[in-house]
Amino acid sequence: MLLPGFLCPEKIEDPDLKAIAEAGNVAQPMPNIPAMNSVWGGQGDAITLVSTGKLTPQEAADQAQAQVSTAIAGQ
Repeated sequence: MLLPGFLCPEKIEDPDLKAIAEAGNVAQPMPNIPAMNSVWGGQGDAITLVSTGKLTPQEAADQAQAQVSTAIAGQ
C-alpha cells in the first residue's frame, strides 16, 4: 500500500522523504542480471568494514570498486 504522500511528493514535509520520492520519478530499475550479485557483495563488504572501523569510507569504497570490477570482468 502506498502512502498518500508518495503519490504527491509536493505534500511531503520531511526533506529526506521528499528527496526519496522525487528521485523515484526519474529512477531506473536495477538490471536483473547475475553481475548485480557482485555489486551487492562488494557493497555489503564495504558497509561492514566501515561500520566495524576497519576501513575509512573512502578506503572501503575504493576496495568495493576494485572487487566489483574484478568480479564483473571475470564473468
